[in-house]
Amino acid sequence: LLPARRGAWTGPPALRRGPTEPYALIVNYHYCHPADSFLRGTNAITPEELDAQLRVLRQNFVCTTIGELIDPEASLPETVAVVTFDDGLKDVVEHALPLLRRWSVPATVFCSSAPLMEGQLLNVHRGHLLQARLGAARFREEFERALAACTSVSFDSPDRLGLRNLHVYDDPATRRFKTLLNFEVPYPVLDAILERLTGTFLGPEAELAPQVYMTGDDLRRCQDGGLEIGAHGHRHRVLARLDEEEQRAEIVTAADYFRMEFGLDAMPWSYPWG
Repeated sequence: LLPARRGAWTGPPALRRGPTEPYALIVNYHYCHPADSFLRGTNAITPEELDAQLRVLRQNFVCTTIGELIDPEASLPETVAVVTFDDGLKDVVEHALPLLRRWSVPATVFCSSAPLMEGQLLNVHRGHLLQARLGAARFREEFERALAACTSVSFDSPDRLGLRNLHVYDDPATRRFKTLLNFEVPYPVLDAILERLTGTFLGPEAELAPQVYMTGDDLRRCQDGGLEIGAHGHRHRVLARLDEEEQRAEIVTAADYFRMEFGLDAMPWSYPWG
């Protein structure tokens, strides 16, 4: 559970032990929209596919939330399923929520606080939208051209983070580019390049962000519909790349925002790139 106040961490919740400890199938989603939507070209499940999958889950599992799953006092059967959505995308309230309500499936929505507080795109979604608009090869070409124009860039190393076998399902060129984007380019440089490319090829972020992310009112609709809000960091950073002070800021900023705006004293936490 995520502490709601600075210095409020009291340790992890108690774990249940013994033969009655439940087995949990956790099914994680991101984008869910029709193929011809504003977000076309991103790697998404369609509403029809989600509908079919929720039907199967509902028929074969008792569905719950992350918060109830990790609650040592909760009374759950041995086999349960949890549906989660990362990033707080608009897709959830527009396309997923009606289906979740249709099948009476609760879910946990992990949201980053920066889009709600600042009205800008996160780097991860800048990259998704640029690739959807330009195609993978053109996006890579534009990014590498912009990176080459930067001087005195000191790259990070996945080896320093203890990371191995990254992006194993991608071809070598895609794997190399994803590693560069996600783990090597310093954040100030990455922020500047992706923000500039987004403005050039996609338009003003102030107009794009409301089409990509849920608003505070959208999240309240999700709460009213039985969904649980969880935290996904402030700016969706790779926490292992940050020093302790930066990590604390990523966590506490999100915790304070959701506490003040939604009255959440404690909430599940999913760290980005986990």
